Amino acid sequence: MLEQAAAQKELFVSRDMSPTLLDALAGALGEFEKTLEASREGRRNHVGASADLKAVAAEIKEQVRVLDGLVRFRFGENAELMGRGPAPATCLGRSSPRACRRRAVVRRRRRRDASCC
Repeated sequence: MLEQAAAQKELFVSRDMSPTLLDALAGALGEFEKTLEASREGRRNHVGASADLKAVAAEIKEQVRVLDGLVRFRFGENAELMGRGPAPATCLGRSSPRACRRRAVVRRRRRRDASCC
């Protein structure tokens, strides 16, 4: 559209349009295109960073599960140490620490009730 207006510049100037208006419009359009490209680049970077973050979180989750397994293997005989709190692997992805503790208490009660009978 700007090119069509530039082709008709003489007509616009003869009808009292500022001769520098099309140049200013071209500059503003160039700045707008740069801004659009910068926002696209930012969006691409954000998507890439989100993917990286998910990958790192999955790796951390796997390492916590391995460590939890090692702790359970090492201290599984010690009921005092094992009964103090919820296992870290059971808390991953939970909405709140309180919900995680409640689930751990329920699991301990179920294990206790099952071992009595």
